Amino acid sequence: MILSGEQGEAQATRILRDAVKGVGYQPGPGWAGTSRDLNNVCRQLETLRTGVGLANGWAADVRRRQSRTMPAYELVRGNIPQEPRLWAQKLWPEAVAASGSTASPDRMAALIDDPVWLALSDFGVPYAPLKWSSGMAQSPIARSKAREYGLLPPKGADVGIGGEGRGEDWGRLREEAEGLTEAGLREAIVSWLGGVVEWCGERLVYAEPNGTTVYGLDELAWVLTHPPGELSGSRQLCALWEWRALGASEAATAAFVRKWTGQRVYEDFDRLSVRLRASDPGEGLTDLLCGLVERIERLGFE
Repeated sequence: MILSGEQGEAQATRILRDAVKGVGYQPGPGWAGTSRDLNNVCRQLETLRTGVGLANGWAADVRRRQSRTMPAYELVRGNIPQEPRLWAQKLWPEAVAASGSTASPDRMAALIDDPVWLALSDFGVPYAPLKWSSGMAQSPIARSKAREYGLLPPKGADVGIGGEGRGEDWGRLREEAEGLTEAGLREAIVSWLGGVVEWCGERLVYAEPNGTTVYGLDELAWVLTHPPGELSGSRQLCALWEWRALGASEAATAAFVRKWTGQRVYEDFDRLSVRLRASDPGEGLTDLLCGLVERIERLGFE
């Protein structure tokens, strides 16, 4: 219900509190008021936020794995907890050693499917949040930076069939392309790049639902919702709906920044914000975002 925007944290913690009370729970000796007490509001909030964070992390991870343009993650600071863990000094190098990862123990970056992410996680999943009360986020990095970090072979070395790194992917693409017509090859390229691009004549450009072209609010609402019924087809629309779920207000913008800084959804929201600001620089961003939401809802989009 939190993910869908039907409830906020305050309502959800009340449900938890009533449930704990309903089963006659009593904290153990010396537990009352501590993090081991199920009645502790801070514990309840952290449990809720971690659950919501894992759901969002799963969705973001699925989208990233569908795209060939961002093959790796870099671990970055999203927010600063009261007691930051020793990620660079201890947790990362230990996880690299324990998992058999090929990533450097000195730079907190690895390919998306590297075993180091599972080794870091307290929850048995390869996406953030990786630990309770963690302020660390996974920021996707492009192929060029992945090469710079030594995560991929130098440019040109991974193009052959069965090569190191992602070479097998290029080889598979070449095999699939054999015998295709020009139209079939164009379609295959768009599909292989995760649907985030489209052909504009002879040029390959960002698909408009995820692009940078400035439209008026009515036009942009139409662009973001087509093809209809495919929320995941527009990352910018996903980011807008996350903002809507947080309350669609100035406070929602601040909450969005706190929650998503350093992650791809923040970049999508920022790109959408630039498009909106450019369409009407004399109006506040919150008003423009609310206007866009209103027009999307008016189209019958759910």
